Amino acid sequence: DDVRMFGVLPFTTRMTVVRLGSGGLWIHSPVQPTPERRRLVDDLREDMVRRAVDAFDATPMSGDALIAADADVFAPCALGGVLNDDTIPRLRARIVAGAANNQLAESRHGESLRRRGILYAPDYVVNAGGLICVAAEYFNEPSDGIARQVESIHDTLYEVFQRADRLGLASDRVADRMAEERLRVRSAGAFAA
Repeated sequence: DDVRMFGVLPFTTRMTVVRLGSGGLWIHSPVQPTPERRRLVDDLREDMVRRAVDAFDATPMSGDALIAADADVFAPCALGGVLNDDTIPRLRARIVAGAANNQLAESRHGESLRRRGILYAPDYVVNAGGLICVAAEYFNEPSDGIARQVESIHDTLYEVFQRADRLGLASDRVADRMAEERLRVRSAGAFAA
């Protein structure tokens, strides 16, 4: 089953990455190097940039160029508030899925993405794996249980996308509702015990 809004990604998917780790690298692949892009590389940590460029066959780009890049997926990975009144109209990617917290500058921006036909994977759903791993480590849970929980993020996202499509709502609103539902169920179970 495909999510109607999501469709099927081709094997040759173009992707924009806003940052990698703590080095502040902005890349988009594939694009041709220009003098301006080369200058941007020189302004960043050269060792990290070179590794990323080599590993991903990527070309660094500025923030403004990234927003309007001809990409299938826009992945803000370390920059919050990047989806706003200025950037959403210029966004060309059909999917936003990244690890940065608080990607939507305001809650209404999820609806702006939906109206533009852009599939938004809510940041805290995408980020759930990190929290699952930290909690499991803290509580000394076995690693096989951690893997199952992290793998279930796919199913959660799929459910978010299905409900959002069925209800005609932005995916961030649906994810919020689902989180609230799960918290109510767990809270009720905790008080019943």
